[in-house]
Amino acid sequence: MSPTITVEDFSAFTELTGVPGCFVEIGTANDEKGTRVNHHNPKYIMDEDALYYGTAFFAGMVEKELEVY
Repeated sequence: MSPTITVEDFSAFTELTGVPGCFVEIGTANDEKGTRVNHHNPKYIMDEDALYYGTAFFAGMVEKELEVY
């Protein structure tokens, strides 16, 4: 996957709260299942198998942070 430039208001949330953060995009496109439609499209269908990868990513971040304590 190549880097992309996106527009998002996420930085405003971190600025307002003073809490550091990061923005992560986790894709759900799966050509085999025909789920490569933009999420703003009314024909969007999410490949729910992708939930595993998102959950694993965030769980790993929590585990890494807990190692500090």
